[in-house]
Amino acid sequence: MDKYKNPPTLLTETFLEREIKESNKKNGILLLDLETNRTCNLRCNYCFIGNMSNINMSFEKVKKIINQAKKEGVKTINLIGGGDPTLYNYKNYNLLDIINYIRKNKINIEMFTNGLVFGDNRMSKGIFNMDSKELIKTLYKKKVTIVFSIKSANKNTYNKIVGVTGKYNIMKKALKNLISSQYTKNINKMPQLALETVMTKQNYKEIPNLFRFVRKNKIIPFFEIVRISGKAKENKNKVALSKKQVKNLFEKVLKIDQKEFGYTWLPIPPHFCFICDLNRFTAYITVNGIVYNCESFALKFGNIKNKKLKQILKNPKVKKIRNLAKNIKGNCQTCKFLKQGDCYGGCIGQAYAETNNAFSGDPVCWQND
Repeated sequence: MDKYKNPPTLLTETFLEREIKESNKKNGILLLDLETNRTCNLRCNYCFIGNMSNINMSFEKVKKIINQAKKEGVKTINLIGGGDPTLYNYKNYNLLDIINYIRKNKINIEMFTNGLVFGDNRMSKGIFNMDSKELIKTLYKKKVTIVFSIKSANKNTYNKIVGVTGKYNIMKKALKNLISSQYTKNINKMPQLALETVMTKQNYKEIPNLFRFVRKNKIIPFFEIVRISGKAKENKNKVALSKKQVKNLFEKVLKIDQKEFGYTWLPIPPHFCFICDLNRFTAYITVNGIVYNCESFALKFGNIKNKKLKQILKNPKVKKIRNLAKNIKGNCQTCKFLKQGDCYGGCIGQAYAETNNAFSGDPVCWQND
């Protein structure tokens, strides 16, 4: 494996070990997942939120959170959520106002989106007063890393997953517009373009070819195993992958990456290509102000309505999750990858969803069976 090299990674989520340790000593954060709204134009059958609601955080509250996060050392703000960030609408403010404020504070920006606005000129002009391609150029100039969610490359599968019709061709056009933009000119420099796919029973068979497509188009792959929470819990029989399926998929895609693209990585869920270590430096704030460990919602730290972020990050649960290797149970406790520092316990959200215990070990990981 020495002849292979490590794949490109999302720079907005990559930090030096020194930075992580210094942040932890100060009870700080390096990455903030900020949920600005819960309005969405899709109804995905695995959505971790569950049912959408027409809620937008006030722009003043968004600014206050950004200000507090900056004081706690944040380096990246990830605009994410149960809703789509591009649909943020509070009085006369939209997504670009939030982006401009983050940029003003010299903080890196990442955004998870279904990206339909990038393929629908009418939508883009209605929200941002510019067409889709101009919007993409604007986001690139503002150095916004985009994580574009594709769901599936097959029309029927896509429609079944997203729960609505008439969006597939818009998604395809959006992807085409993004690929032909400056975003794919330099994969190792911010801002970057990543393609997110949540892997379920429904899109399982197409994952290897979808992965090839991503690599060939110089996009960063962000493929993740579906977590059985929210709507995925309601639709478990339709979406949940078995441990055997997860193992087979990871091993197959790893071989593809090694043989066809010259990259290697440790096959441990929930993602291809990189080990999830978000719980070492992340916090997630919902549109209602609740602060969690990450979008897994496995641990609740507090609410910014009652306390400042600085106080919330002193919650003992934060220290416990920051030192997951010392606190995790189950098979993870004796796993060589955890002991070597190559893994940080897999997805604690998956553990919480399956056992109601965030520290019980990732139930879909096979590495220490």
